Amino acid sequence: MTVKIMIELLTDVWNAPLQPDREALRPKAEEHASDNGGPKMIQVSMALDRLLDTVADVAKGMRDEGTKTIQKTSVLVIGGSFFIAILNLFFAVPRRRDRDRDETEAHPMIEPRDAQVSLPIGNDRPNPILRTG
Repeated sequence: MTVKIMIELLTDVWNAPLQPDREALRPKAEEHASDNGGPKMIQVSMALDRLLDTVADVAKGMRDEGTKTIQKTSVLVIGGSFFIAILNLFFAVPRRRDRDRDETEAHPMIEPRDAQVSLPIGNDRPNPILRTG
């Protein structure tokens, strides 16, 4: 209802044909605005404070929940790593040294003196600079 009165006063000020009428209505509009605007401004300010408190509480709850999730995940990762390390220590298949020895006997290493030398191809000419002497 106070907004209607304010709008009516402003409309009267704008529509007043004479300057003295406008000047007489203007203080009434200002007085009405100051009398009724202050409590509305306080109500809006209090509502904004409650909203900010609610947002802060929600943010704190989300932060706490995120911290708990990170802690649980860290414990699971560390525990899983230790579990895998223990499994690797106790259940790893040992390498057979006999198998390694058999493979080396089947494929003996070639000594550098036994390596084959490539033969020159068609237009190859020996380079005297590269020749060892």
